[in-house]
Amino acid sequence: MHLITIIKNISRIDYINYLILFYAFLLPLSLDITRTISIILIILWISGKDRFETSIPKPLIIFLAFIGISFISYFWSDSTFQEVFKYIKRYWYFFPAFIIYKYIKKVYIEYAISTFLLGMFVSEMISFSIYFHIISPFGLANTTTPSPFMQHTMYSIFLAATSIFLLGRLLYEKNIKYQIVYFLFFLSVAINLFINTGRTGQIAFFGALIILFIYKYKLRIKSIFLSFLTIIFILFAAYNFSPNFENRMNQTEQSVNKMLKKDDYSTSFGIRAAFWIISKEMFLDSPILGVGTANHLSKMKITIEEKLPHLKINKGYLHFHNQYLEVLVQLGIIGLFIFLLFLYSIIKIKILNYEIHLLKIGFISVFILGMITDNILWLNMTIMLFSFILGLLLAQNKYEQKRLKEEN
Repeated sequence: MHLITIIKNISRIDYINYLILFYAFLLPLSLDITRTISIILIILWISGKDRFETSIPKPLIIFLAFIGISFISYFWSDSTFQEVFKYIKRYWYFFPAFIIYKYIKKVYIEYAISTFLLGMFVSEMISFSIYFHIISPFGLANTTTPSPFMQHTMYSIFLAATSIFLLGRLLYEKNIKYQIVYFLFFLSVAINLFINTGRTGQIAFFGALIILFIYKYKLRIKSIFLSFLTIIFILFAAYNFSPNFENRMNQTEQSVNKMLKKDDYSTSFGIRAAFWIISKEMFLDSPILGVGTANHLSKMKITIEEKLPHLKINKGYLHFHNQYLEVLVQLGIIGLFIFLLFLYSIIKIKILNYEIHLLKIGFISVFILGMITDNILWLNMTIMLFSFILGLLLAQNKYEQKRLKEEN
């Protein structure tokens, strides 16, 4: 009876905050459960009397405009309304960003980051256990891609973003005990990144590494030297100690040779290069408004047949493996401008708390770079991660702005 009384006394806001913590912990571990939590959060938001009392922050307004033009593009697209809706409906995964912004308590922001890191640690240990044959592969995992809970490209983004955040904490931490903890955690995440075969996360990791060093030491010889030295060391270690990374690098070399010598773009790396060529032709045909949402794949096939018949390419892809190219082709210059404005509005979110600020630098850098080689904001798990971080950033900004107003 005492337990029932305690449960009854838990407020609706506290329930939502506990759910956000579960959401954070399970993000790297279960798509189905995290998706279920997202639905429950949406129901709790809709059913609340205060559902319309909070203003929508600028980044989310801009993203709503992006969704709006995506819907409107139906009128100049050859796609059916069902095809357009099927493509756009994935954006519902952004809803938790608003709910986190609206409901999370200030103290729970740090808790949410910690529970997410705990979830990453658990996923890592399982990944390492599969890689070293301690447990048998399950889910999506196998011996070459030991990531059971999500496709390896998405997991590489999780690992890259987490490693950059941990490195940022390491660079700014003064306490030697915490430095050791952050270093060991960073090392384990970085190793996991390079035993997995997700090149998208690996490329984003190196780019974000440079951004982090420049942010810390400005654009000086020290930052350039540290970036260069760290990248060389990691590449050398990964190539010599990770057979998976060595194989992927060899495959990349073979893919480049196929492209240059045979116009063969049928490999994983080759298709990403081919989409630049194809996108150029499609953009020139419809530069302002694009070909319309969900119309890019059918137009791609026509473009290849009519203008690029010499390209050897696999046409069975669901997207362009490049967020910017896909937006440009589907929605033209106007759509790409709105999308870039959305990203810029996130960059401009002012965060005074240095740990949350490092979170912003690390995660946003990885996502912006990762979108060059894959549709990070169209893949479900990475959308959910992006939504989670965006919600925390907006909530932290809200509390900081409120405190500044009270002080003035």
